[in-house]
Amino acid sequence: MVFKKISGDLTLEVLLGLILCNKECRNTLLIFFTKPILFFVIFVLLIYTKMLIDRIYKKVKTFVNTDVRGNVTPVEFNLFLHDALQERQNEIIELINKHQNRANKGFLGNGLENIAENYRQTLGHYLFLKSLASNANGQIILPDDVIHIDTIENNKGIAFEQCANYNEFRTLKSIATKNLPLSVRFGNLIETYPKASTQSVKISYIRKVIIPNWTYEVVSGTELFNPSHPNFRDADAHPSEEDVLVVKVLKRFGINLKENEITAIASQTEQINSQQELTN
Repeated sequence: MVFKKISGDLTLEVLLGLILCNKECRNTLLIFFTKPILFFVIFVLLIYTKMLIDRIYKKVKTFVNTDVRGNVTPVEFNLFLHDALQERQNEIIELINKHQNRANKGFLGNGLENIAENYRQTLGHYLFLKSLASNANGQIILPDDVIHIDTIENNKGIAFEQCANYNEFRTLKSIATKNLPLSVRFGNLIETYPKASTQSVKISYIRKVIIPNWTYEVVSGTELFNPSHPNFRDADAHPSEEDVLVVKVLKRFGINLKENEITAIASQTEQINSQQELTN
């Protein structure tokens, strides 16, 4: 990674190195902290390097920006990344549905807690808990960002048995009780039985992906990442999904690579950039 000089021969690379050095070096670093502008720049840099969308963007540029293919434009990247995020979320929801089918057959327990650990991390990023009020007819209006419902609980903490369709809901009504309530979803509306009239219910659900936006400023004809822009939105995914998303974005540029290839090549590129910076 290339760091620009900010004070004479002092570079951010040197300052960040001091943080990880011995006690004497750390004491030296305190001298630089007396200069507020240096401290601020380091703080901003450490935050910005955590931006998932910029890490994905840089990796994509590594593979796409060639004389043959041309350069990645921010508009293309934002479009392809959003498409990749939606595809990835649909894959996970499909996994949940398969898991639910196995649970219905008695092979697994209900709920997302039985999903594999790596998928639980991904799902945890999108999982949302919200309290809603049912109307007098026992109906619950869902938020617009609901993709998949995990659990629904009434005001006594009792979970509703979620029916797959209205036929199942109608069939099971005869055995439903206050301790074994039913629910069925129709679009953004949930019917309950016995009717959970005018009461608070808690819903755990997977929300829609937020549209990403890699924002920038043009400096000397080059787009420079600017996460302070009011329209900035980071990649809406768990950090562990970084290379999965890079692969999916690259496919939309016509490049087919595997995750392990992405990691290896990106690591080599970073080492080369670091060596070049040290020689400059």
